Amino acid sequence: MNILVAVDDSTSSLESARCFRELTHQADLNATVLTVVGLPKTALTESTGHSVSEFVTDAIKHDEHAFASVVKIFEGSQAHLTHITRYGHVGHCIAAAAEEINADLIVVGAKSKSPHDHVTHESVSEYVATHATCSVLVVSSRAATQQQLDHPLRITIAYDDSKESKAAIEQFGSYLWVRNADIEVVSVVPIHTIQRDGMDPVELPNSPSLVHEATAFTERAANQLRSQGIRATSRVVEANHIGSQIAGFAKQHNSDLIVLGSQGQSGIARILLGSTAQYVLRHSDHLVWIVRETNV
Repeated sequence: MNILVAVDDSTSSLESARCFRELTHQADLNATVLTVVGLPKTALTESTGHSVSEFVTDAIKHDEHAFASVVKIFEGSQAHLTHITRYGHVGHCIAAAAEEINADLIVVGAKSKSPHDHVTHESVSEYVATHATCSVLVVSSRAATQQQLDHPLRITIAYDDSKESKAAIEQFGSYLWVRNADIEVVSVVPIHTIQRDGMDPVELPNSPSLVHEATAFTERAANQLRSQGIRATSRVVEANHIGSQIAGFAKQHNSDLIVLGSQGQSGIARILLGSTAQYVLRHSDHLVWIVRETNV
């Protein structure tokens, strides 16, 4: 497994590496630790007392410290770690470096943001989740703080029978570390509403055939995992908002990890990064694994 771990010298960033280390227990692991020297937030002038060279020198020292911290996190494992540094836009550098090394997965931390930040700013993790060509594991500071992996891993996989969600099932079925996991394969059938002037919204009931179809393909996906010796159950729920329902389901069932296909589209539901996955990334207190088809 070829991993790109993007870190800086912050506690929240290093927690993402620790969470991945505890999550997978992957023996055969090649991890490239990426640090990025980004552009300074304020102009470097004589009034700041720092030159560009001083800024870069200081940033490199912090990056070296960050790599040393990651090495310590992986002590005792058989992981092979290397360190690379890039310069420029942080999100772009992470996505580009992943392509350079042909990564199967990017591990990136995400800092908690205020509701105002959710509206006005795109985070590094959201940029990477949107632009990377491989799978991405986003570890929010909330998830890193709350996670206690002293139990079998609990995973919620959002499923809609699309090519991308099928890839998520295939990918997770290939990981040996999920053999001791409890997986819930969940499909959300959207409830549509109509709004008439001066009246409250009215929910339109879904046809039994639509729910039956979702039940059938969700159970097939769970059966695929069970055939590989993985504990898996299937659930179909109806909801007005798919992203909110997935995040709420994972919270209700104490999941450690939410898995989403990078883009899904079917007659039942859509797992679309610009809506569902983005909502989960911004509002969930869980680890979020955005799956794209890779060679695993």
